[in-house]
Amino acid sequence: MNINAPVLLIFFNREEEVFQVIDAIRKCAPKSMYIACDGGRTEKEHMRILQLREKVRKSIDWDCKLHCFFSDNNLGCQWGPVSAINWVFENEDRCIILEDDCVPDTSFFGYCDQLLEKYADHENVWMISGENYLKDDFIFENSDYIFSLRTDTWGWATWKRAWEKCDFNLCRWPAYKKEKVLSHTYYMKNYDELDYMTKQLDNIYKKRDKSIWDYQWRFHMIINSGLCIVPRKNLVKNIGWGKHATHTKAKRAIWNVPTEKMDLQMKHPSCITANADFDRRYGKLLFEDKLSSYIKNKDIYDAVRILLIHYLKYFKG
Repeated sequence: MNINAPVLLIFFNREEEVFQVIDAIRKCAPKSMYIACDGGRTEKEHMRILQLREKVRKSIDWDCKLHCFFSDNNLGCQWGPVSAINWVFENEDRCIILEDDCVPDTSFFGYCDQLLEKYADHENVWMISGENYLKDDFIFENSDYIFSLRTDTWGWATWKRAWEKCDFNLCRWPAYKKEKVLSHTYYMKNYDELDYMTKQLDNIYKKRDKSIWDYQWRFHMIINSGLCIVPRKNLVKNIGWGKHATHTKAKRAIWNVPTEKMDLQMKHPSCITANADFDRRYGKLLFEDKLSSYIKNKDIYDAVRILLIHYLKYFKG
């Protein structure tokens, strides 16, 4: 399989995982390949990363135009990925994006490539996700993908036209918070999502958390009524769980979904609008998984807290 869209691989210090991702990319042999790596946090770590960069560069052994973005400094989990994607969009109008712990099924590339072309000029379609953890074929009916207001970025694609609308410093967040913009998003009204999202955006704006970029992206999609394409089948598996991870230390059952192959003779939805049923059911799935995790870890306070938030909002309608 050959694809036209460029592929960006963002990696850091995970050697075993990154070569699994490269093996998957090699099967589609993109004509234009971008690789980006952040700098080490210590001199010792940076020396190891320099060696890994060279191994990764040599492993891109198919015929392609290879571009490298290697930082001398540690930009972190926020500005590292943002800087890498900014760099790609200096030269491209679209891109398929993978991080070093996200292993896709081969059909993921053709799925993204086709839909990047199909929706290139649809301003309200912001991204294409490779993930689907809600196994309910009824929601998809006769289509091979749906549109959602949610964002999953463990294997995804987007366009420059959407990316450049995002302010990762969240300069206008206080004004939007005052106007209670998030509360107008139907799926956030239950299951603790509104409170959790507000807290995350507060932490990012006040620079209490410098390890996040995807909540800014999700926020700008919400305020711009941006849509995410979600496949009927899960096309990407995260293999980066463990104590050395930044955000995925404890493995969660909700994301333990195997990848499947997508039929690339895709059946398209009849209209471009968010599937409210999917958005609400996914919220319920996330809520139940979080509650189960709190109970398993004996975090009774947090379990009671999110139950109270949920039921108070439910009875308020």
